[in-house]
Amino acid sequence: MAKILVIGDDLRSFLAVVRSLGRAGHEVHVLPERLNSISLSSSFIKKIHKIAPAYSDLDRWLMLLTQLDQNEAFDYIIPCTDQAMVPLMLKEHGINSDKIATPGDRAFSTFIDKWETHELAVKLGIARPEVSMIDTPHDTHHYPLFLKPKSSITLDKLSGKQMVVKIGSMQELEANLSSLDHHEEYFLESSFEGIGVGVSVLAWAGEVSHAFQHERVSEGIAGGSSIRKSVPLSKVMLKDVKKLAEATQLNGVAMFEFRYNPSTKAHCLLEVNARFWGSLPLALFAGVDFPSLYIESLQRKKACAKNFSYTAGKISRALTASIYDLNRSLEQKNSFSKAVSLVFHGLKAAFHHLINKATIDTQSKDDPAPFEQEWASLKKMINNKIRKLLGRTAIDRKTAHHQKCSLSSKPLKNILVLCYGNICRSPFLGQYLQNHFDDNQISVISAGFHMPEARMSPPDAKAASEKLGQSLGAHRSRYASPSLMEKADLILYFDHKNEDDIQAFYPESFSKSLNVGDFLNQPQDIVDPYGKGRDAFDACYAQIEAAGAKIIEYIERSHNG
Repeated sequence: MAKILVIGDDLRSFLAVVRSLGRAGHEVHVLPERLNSISLSSSFIKKIHKIAPAYSDLDRWLMLLTQLDQNEAFDYIIPCTDQAMVPLMLKEHGINSDKIATPGDRAFSTFIDKWETHELAVKLGIARPEVSMIDTPHDTHHYPLFLKPKSSITLDKLSGKQMVVKIGSMQELEANLSSLDHHEEYFLESSFEGIGVGVSVLAWAGEVSHAFQHERVSEGIAGGSSIRKSVPLSKVMLKDVKKLAEATQLNGVAMFEFRYNPSTKAHCLLEVNARFWGSLPLALFAGVDFPSLYIESLQRKKACAKNFSYTAGKISRALTASIYDLNRSLEQKNSFSKAVSLVFHGLKAAFHHLINKATIDTQSKDDPAPFEQEWASLKKMINNKIRKLLGRTAIDRKTAHHQKCSLSSKPLKNILVLCYGNICRSPFLGQYLQNHFDDNQISVISAGFHMPEARMSPPDAKAASEKLGQSLGAHRSRYASPSLMEKADLILYFDHKNEDDIQAFYPESFSKSLNVGDFLNQPQDIVDPYGKGRDAFDACYAQIEAAGAKIIEYIERSHNG
């Protein structure tokens, strides 16, 4: 049996890979990005390793990953995310490339770039939606269409996925283009009426040995899907997939995303994910164990025996994604019918679950903890919504009081103020505090969890801060690096999302963290005003000033004993 490092932490592909390999008897180690991920409760994980995310310091991440591999002597390394796959394919490192589960150089370079995928598909005679470059006259387009990045993840933008945007009019297109710095990195793709279909495969040297097909049962408002069903393989789509696999000499797993119109029977290829994909739990539930088969191919250095059989009609749902889809549907004025549809499919899936045709992605009899923790996290989400409406609870306030007493027992010299983006709330409070402590005794720095760095505060933030005598004109965002977190004596944050991020990335620092809202007369989260207009910034900064005055007293007391 092999010793395998799986990089990732999500509830779909990562957890499915971990379970598959663990059941096969392999020793599974993991390298997550978020240390509070529900997936890490899996009983199949032998050891959890910690390295700061690649986007925080890529060279350091590669160096530490190389050292980890040397110390642990892994047989294989499986990157379950593009954020891990891209640097392992494009940057130099000291890891033997033969042990990294990648699709191969040509398949990677083709499928990571949606434009190259398009050109190859057209060359092979595979149906594609119409595409055009950004400089095409906007009044010649047929709407709706999609504004697509050529690559969702790049080396210089590892922290955030470049999203596909649905465009409904020329005005929407022009508004979106005005916010883009590099138009050459995007293209336009026409809409294709139909349902989402995925054909997932395992290949060796371009030859497909296993294939599985699913279709989306429901699609969320923001795209994506939370409920999927296994369906018989389409001979036509499989033929297209085999052409692409052979042309790129695909050496591993990939999911080929299609759009299919049941009325006209027409289909077209949208894009290809040359790594483990979100619907992987359904494939395992239907009988195709892609991760174990992949390791078998790597061990034998040749394709597994061909097998295209599996059980059609199986249904799997992503529980948390389903709840979020329903919540977004209910929040949007024109989405009542979408909400009704989601509820209907949810009830239908519950019935199928009773007759063993359906499952939940995280559910497993031999590994119950992730499902149990997902339920717990959904309860927490509901509590957070209630807390947002009612303010911080008595338990929150009691916990904060004890933490305040503990922290103030020693002089607080290095203050770190955190929010998500470090362009709205944290820079304002950071500057407010630093202006008061304008000496060498106390240092105040602000930072955030969102990359890239050096982003400016939005116009509304600058205007609202100037009204209160502060200036954010020179501010540029900074990432909350391990060194900043370690050095801080006191960490200030604003809401439950910031709290979750601290616990996820730096759990050892949470004991020295306080919610700014707990310094208000009525303790409450101070919500992010980003994108909500000038009035929201005025209200937010008034709250921060009120809390800031008490924070100053608190810090001064720590110095005066």
